[in-house]
Amino acid sequence: MAALDTTLGALLIGTYANSLLYMVEILQVYRYYRSYPGDHVVLKGVVLLAFLIDTLSTLGNYSCVYLYTITHWGDESYVVNQYWPIPVYLITTGLSAFIVQTYLNHRYWRLTKHYIVTPILLLFSLTALGGSIATAAIIVKFPLYNERSEVTVPVTVWLVASAVSDVCIALALIVQLQRVRSQTSFKSTKSLISRLTTSAIQTGAPGATVATIALIVYLNNPDENVSVGLAFCLGRIYCLTMLNNLNSRIISNPDGSRAKSQSAADVERDAIDGLSGISTNGIHVHRMAVVHIDEQRYNGGFSDRKPTNTAGDSAVDESDSDSTKN
Repeated sequence: MAALDTTLGALLIGTYANSLLYMVEILQVYRYYRSYPGDHVVLKGVVLLAFLIDTLSTLGNYSCVYLYTITHWGDESYVVNQYWPIPVYLITTGLSAFIVQTYLNHRYWRLTKHYIVTPILLLFSLTALGGSIATAAIIVKFPLYNERSEVTVPVTVWLVASAVSDVCIALALIVQLQRVRSQTSFKSTKSLISRLTTSAIQTGAPGATVATIALIVYLNNPDENVSVGLAFCLGRIYCLTMLNNLNSRIISNPDGSRAKSQSAADVERDAIDGLSGISTNGIHVHRMAVVHIDEQRYNGGFSDRKPTNTAGDSAVDESDSDSTKN
């Protein structure tokens, strides 16, 4: 009975946790498409692709548990093998992680245009994807549970590369943002950078943490399914981090209150676009964030100049501020 707790029981609990996260993901996807209809079609396509892959992964998880506990319950010759749902979950989880990490890597590229760091970050993501696919392929060739030692190397490569990719992307963003922060004295700019830094940490931490825990558990007990139950949720965690980033985009009203953006503009994207005007080589800030004000409020006397960009809670055109100083 104890053996069932850590084999079939672990898979069952993993599907429970996966179901909870998947329901949250459905709500987040619905919220995204409803709240940001003006986003670029490519970004909408990325969200849809990630959601469809997670849906396939979830169906694979359910099939795995159903086949073991219902269809072939009591068939000892069946439960000693790993069947098609396991490779499906491995490949789809690797794809979900790769899509999200590529999105985060693109965000870093937009901020820095760094030709060395960006390919290195992408290489980690590709390595993780390759590790997950290799693990699936080896399991197809060696399906018995007592042959799991065959996948130790690819599993380790997959989870380590995935965790390293998450951490490195977050660190690269944080380092770049802090460089920008050190070059400006504007409180609104520093506040914006602080929020982006917090977002980078929150984005990288969940996936890296779960991947690391799953690897440790697997290396400690390779013949049990506790690590598989944890990894059942990994794809949903990755997708939710991306959706959280997309759905947390806001702008600020002139009175300081927070209001959801009614267009494709948002804090993260416009902040990065604005920060692209800041050089880490000491060039002064020549453009930063400007709050979008609609025509009616603009004519109400908030400003004599009509803002042209939208972003997070700064109503200062820092290019003018620097020009005045110079």
